[in-house]
Amino acid sequence: MKEIDKNKLAIRISTLEDGDIMKGWLNEPGILKWFPMTGDKEVEDSVHFWLTHISQKSAYSLTYDGKVCGMCVLYLHRYQKLKHQTLFAVILDKDFRGKGLGKYFMEYVLKEAKDTHHIEKIHLEVYDGNPAIPLYEKLGFVRYGYHPNFLKEKPGQYLGKILMEKSLK
Repeated sequence: MKEIDKNKLAIRISTLEDGDIMKGWLNEPGILKWFPMTGDKEVEDSVHFWLTHISQKSAYSLTYDGKVCGMCVLYLHRYQKLKHQTLFAVILDKDFRGKGLGKYFMEYVLKEAKDTHHIEKIHLEVYDGNPAIPLYEKLGFVRYGYHPNFLKEKPGQYLGKILMEKSLK
C-alpha cells in the first residue's frame, strides 16, 4: 500500500471477532519482543483481557476500507480513586505501520480518553528499542521512570521498561 486515503479510515469500538485478528498480529515473527507475552496461552489470555474492555467502550479498532488494521485499549480502572488515569496499549498491522496511521489512531484515542472517559493522565509501558518510542514522544509523552532488566527474553538477555505519560488536562 503506497498512500493512505483518509476517507477509507474509520474507528469503532472493537468486537469479539477482532480478537482473532489481534492474535494473528501477536503471532507474527518478532512482534512479541515488544509485548510481555510468550506462547499461545499467554497471547490468548492477553487478547481475552484486552477484549473485556469492549463492555466499557474502551477497546478500539481502526479500519481501512473495512479491514481492521489497528487496535488500541484503554485499561480503565474500576476504583474511584484511580479512574482519572489509565494505561493503554496499541498495535497496528505490519502493512499499515510507518504511514501515519499510528499517529492518527492515537490522537483519536487520546481525545476519547479525555472527552468520553474523563482521563486526566494516560501512561504507557514500552521496552527498550521499540520503534514506536519516537511517535509517543511526538505525541507529547514524557519519560517518568525506567526499570532495567524488566523483561526477560531468555537467560541472560533482558530489556528495560520505559514508563511514559501524558497529561490530558
